[in-house]
Amino acid sequence: MRLSIAISIMVLFLSCHRKIDTVDSQPLNLKETSEIKRQFPEDWLGYWKGDLHIYNESGKTMTVPMALDNALTNQDSIWTWAIIYGEDTIKGRRDYELQVVDTDKGHYVVDEKNSIFLDAFLLHNSLISTFKVGESYLQSTYELDGDDMIFSINVFPEKEIRITGDTIHMGEEIPIVYSYKNSVLQKARLKKIR
Repeated sequence: MRLSIAISIMVLFLSCHRKIDTVDSQPLNLKETSEIKRQFPEDWLGYWKGDLHIYNESGKTMTVPMALDNALTNQDSIWTWAIIYGEDTIKGRRDYELQVVDTDKGHYVVDEKNSIFLDAFLLHNSLISTFKVGESYLQSTYELDGDDMIFSINVFPEKEIRITGDTIHMGEEIPIVYSYKNSVLQKARLKKIR
């Protein structure tokens, strides 16, 4: 019964998500990403730079320069994991650190150096962190795509907009499914400059 529910959810997910999104009309090269297994975090290190595009339901609302400064430190299993927003690279710099929790499980933590620790998980070529701030959930992703880094943050409120399922359909027990409004998308294609 549970296997058929899992299969049904996967089929539903795949049928609803056939179109692959693009950044600035540049298609993501999924073939290259899927065939190359990267070394983490070595291949993510460096200074990555580009523009962060911010979207809501009305379209693009803002574009800001951004950079990632990922580097070795003098401590094993700890890396500089800085994010820089805006033209002012001093005021706009957030000096975070990436730390190992369990490499076998792909579990890391981003220490924001202000009492906030965000757990992150390596899934193939993506480092993904999902967390809640106030009444919103956020999911951030660092993904290597060829020679580029795709950085994205997806924001959605904790309150669902629809609840479906929770019934018997053609003899099969259907679970409760909660739908959420994706309210903000931040996305950047970053080039490694050093």
